[in-house]
Amino acid sequence: MTLPALTDFAVDFDMLGLEHGGIFLRSASRDSGIVLIVRSNGDLYWHRRWAGHWGNKLGLVSGVSCLSLGADLSMCVEVIGSTYSAYVNGSSVAATTYTNPIYSAGQVALYDYSDSMTFDNVRIFDFLVPDPPFGSKAGSFPAPVVTPEPSTYMFLGSGIAGLIVWRRRARKKG
Repeated sequence: MTLPALTDFAVDFDMLGLEHGGIFLRSASRDSGIVLIVRSNGDLYWHRRWAGHWGNKLGLVSGVSCLSLGADLSMCVEVIGSTYSAYVNGSSVAATTYTNPIYSAGQVALYDYSDSMTFDNVRIFDFLVPDPPFGSKAGSFPAPVVTPEPSTYMFLGSGIAGLIVWRRRARKKG
């Protein structure tokens, strides 16, 4: 499934077992776009990728204590206009911000440059959707709605049926 090109949006995701990874934003391909890099040495920064080349580190923040080898963290990245903002572990203050007007729309892709790091709970919010159920600040997204699996209902139903049978048998004996 290919998503439409995004313009103003946010991506909320978890990085588990942090090593070296990030996310491509407004990418036309793997060779162009803005990339947020998260490293287990405590560095958080942006790259402008074009024609297959990595640019310089931009908006570098060093020594972020929660960015350590093997750490689990939650990230939220907002892209509004030409401004890219990254929030770490639910903070309402951006850890790093970058402004670049070159890419106005594009795709989102996860970037993993490690052996064992994984991503989880990836959600994309399109700010151009009429009356979105969220604000434009990190941390204001609603908690996901938990929907039980059909097997949960089947388990619950069989438990209730078992109680009914047990109750009827108890009445016949008493």
